[in-house]
Amino acid sequence: MINILKRIFSIWGGIVFFGVYILLLPIYFLLLIWFDKAPKPIFKIVFFFHNIWAFFMITLIGCYVHSIRYGKLKKGQTYIFISNHRSYLDIPLLTLSMPRALKFLGKAELVKMPLFGFMYKRMNILVDRSSKTDRARSLNETSENLKNGIDLCIFPEGTSKTPYNDCLGVMKDGAFILAIQNQVPIVPVTIINSNKALSNDGKFLMRPFVKLTVITDEPIATQGMTEADLPQLKAQAETVINKRLKEYYNIEK
Repeated sequence: MINILKRIFSIWGGIVFFGVYILLLPIYFLLLIWFDKAPKPIFKIVFFFHNIWAFFMITLIGCYVHSIRYGKLKKGQTYIFISNHRSYLDIPLLTLSMPRALKFLGKAELVKMPLFGFMYKRMNILVDRSSKTDRARSLNETSENLKNGIDLCIFPEGTSKTPYNDCLGVMKDGAFILAIQNQVPIVPVTIINSNKALSNDGKFLMRPFVKLTVITDEPIATQGMTEADLPQLKAQAETVINKRLKEYYNIEK
């Protein structure tokens, strides 16, 4: 019975997801159709409407966001935000709670989603993880965006294979290599409870009235680092996120 109610509520969530997006689609279309790469001024305008979409989506499925920020981001400084990843809600959640307009490094398969794919491929950097050539291409594209002053958000775990495990998974090196190569600070972000509202287990079952917490920690400087410092940088970011997960979930890692 509980799963039936969750399924009914999940249908409502799907209506909200696509319904709000369709209402905003003419704006996305007008702003992005002539700007395939979404230069920074246009990107910021589109991201404003993207925020509206994320707000209504999360609010109308009965969840609410608690954003906690430690430290300040410097004006004019570009950052790479990294986060744990357990839910389909993580991108709209970070869209809504981050203090910057972000481009996400995301899966190329999502472009195939009807209507949504139009905006997704123009607003984000896509990567086919099964292709070494495409991974290299995406790294070059991310570097270009950083040079143009656009902040990025990367999920270093990739697609989580353990949606019910609250521990941080193994983080890949890509985000940290990018940060070192471009001398851009890493900002650790910890998402709490998004998998309780909507797991990425493929069942698409939503649960309402979940408090979604997003913790943004102090930036980690990479100035002067080389790739020899990669393990140290990665360990530092892992320590920060694991600390937050332990605080909220009472887990050890």
